[in-house]
Amino acid sequence: MRLIWLAIVFIGVAVLGCSDGKLNLMLVIWADHESEPSSASPYVPPSSSSVEPPSSSSIYYPSSSEEPQSSSSSEEEPPSSSSVEPPSSSSEEPPPVSSSRGERPERSSGSKTNKDGEEYVDYPILEEGQEGVVKVAENAITRYWDGCKPTCSWIQNIGNAAGEIPNPLVMSKTCDINGKEQPLFYLSPDNYNPPYHVGYLGTPDAFDQGNRTIEWPISQTYKDWYKDDPNPPTGKLAGGFNCLDQIPYAVNDTLAYAFAATSEGICGSCFMLQFTGTWGNTDGGEGPGRVTHKALKGKTLIVMASNTGVGTNRYDIMIPGGGMGACKSLHTQLGYADMLEVGAVMGGLLQECTDGTRDYPYAHRRGGLTPIDRATLDETQDCLRAKCNRVFDKPGVAQSLLKGCLWHADWFMAADNPTALVKKLDKCPKYLEDRYKSNVTTSLPRRSDHPELTNPSCMIDGIPCPP
Repeated sequence: MRLIWLAIVFIGVAVLGCSDGKLNLMLVIWADHESEPSSASPYVPPSSSSVEPPSSSSIYYPSSSEEPQSSSSSEEEPPSSSSVEPPSSSSEEPPPVSSSRGERPERSSGSKTNKDGEEYVDYPILEEGQEGVVKVAENAITRYWDGCKPTCSWIQNIGNAAGEIPNPLVMSKTCDINGKEQPLFYLSPDNYNPPYHVGYLGTPDAFDQGNRTIEWPISQTYKDWYKDDPNPPTGKLAGGFNCLDQIPYAVNDTLAYAFAATSEGICGSCFMLQFTGTWGNTDGGEGPGRVTHKALKGKTLIVMASNTGVGTNRYDIMIPGGGMGACKSLHTQLGYADMLEVGAVMGGLLQECTDGTRDYPYAHRRGGLTPIDRATLDETQDCLRAKCNRVFDKPGVAQSLLKGCLWHADWFMAADNPTALVKKLDKCPKYLEDRYKSNVTTSLPRRSDHPELTNPSCMIDGIPCPP
């Protein structure tokens, strides 16, 4: 068709001697005709869903008040592309990106998947004054890893005011020295013969030096559980330790999960901790944060209560190398004769970097940072990493614990007793629930389990068994 029109044009010029205006008119007519869609190949516009911009929930807007990331963060694995939301099919326009970099948008409540395939949600930004939000400071967020059986594994620590027997799924599991999960109860061999009462006792703690460490290895429950184990733990080493999968876990750069010791009566509950960038200092107040606290600001840690005994509105995060405190079994599990080899009793390995003047004389001898207030973020993190490797870089269970210790340096930014806004959650992340509940003890012993006895008096650590 185009050739025909060109021929007409040139014939008009040659034969009729048409002016430039007529030629232009003819060219316009030709152009208009060519722009009409062919009936044989109709034009189909692209689908709007294929050009929709990404959802605003997948975009991160850093606050101008945040500290710049440490160069050490480049060592961390970058977030997987699977953690980014796919483009939204909504026809709504996304909010404009602020050029001031001063505001972070409200986090999406939809589930996402991280680089390990774990599903998670973005928790909301907490603010003081919101319903249920409490500011915690004054050394309220501390750390520990004693290696001992959690107090939430003892039935007497999780009962309620009505005296009812709790469901075993709210009881924290416990493991042996090699990381194998143990039963939470055993039938006392001394009380098994009729007509005496049937006595169930909690599996002994690794720090317990009482009769249970003698009774447990000779009980039928122990023999049944370790019947296929060629080298089961015996004697004082047969007691319960922390399970290795209860170390802290970084979901991504700004969200992590951990277990913690909290106040009485809330075993299995979860709390959201959002760090504020200041320090609950040793004088019992809130002080200006070091570079480590400022680097932690804005991050969110979800903790699940597996231990008790630290008082109301306090959170003692379980971090390998965080200090053993009152119950001291970690050094035994790792094969160290000197308990100070695993760090200060109060303060753990970080104290080797920050303070050698109080109750831990090893700090300076092992390469502490003096003065700590002048240390950079990189220096503090590198110091703690070196301590973690010194203690845990050895074969066996220590390798799992090493990951938890390095989490303190990498995700937790080597922070010491940070402050936070805290809110109790209605539901715990599945990741924590799966690592909290026992896979061995899924039901409690009942009086009906012993029909051979007349009026049996079944007890579990002194508490009557369910019917």
